[in-house]
Amino acid sequence: MKVRLPCVAVALALLLPAAASAQDRDADVVRRVYAFLGDRLTVRIETELPGTIRLIRGEKGRLEVAGRAPDGIPGFGLAERSGGELQLTAIGADRVEYLVVVPEEVHVKVRLPDRPVAEVFGAYDRTATFRWE
Repeated sequence: MKVRLPCVAVALALLLPAAASAQDRDADVVRRVYAFLGDRLTVRIETELPGTIRLIRGEKGRLEVAGRAPDGIPGFGLAERSGGELQLTAIGADRVEYLVVVPEEVHVKVRLPDRPVAEVFGAYDRTATFRWE
């Protein structure tokens, strides 16, 4: 089968702008995946910015984190202390959003910046959303 070069060029010209615009939307999203084999996790949010965190369940042994802080920088790190602690932060933005995919059957404490007591995402909860100002 012969493929004509002009047809291929036209097809590429139509597809490339769509791919570029998809990359532009994801340019301010930072992602990281950690191996996590524990059954308890503390998520500590250390920022002065208002924001939202959404927790959902995922695969065993895999902790996934995505953060977005338009015009700023989101950051996160996992410390393997007693049970593990995921620290989330951000600078230079007006608002921050996080999505954390937690392995199934892991009990999670969420420490929000505006609350003295931790929120709980139980080992069998499927999703939860927390907001702070």
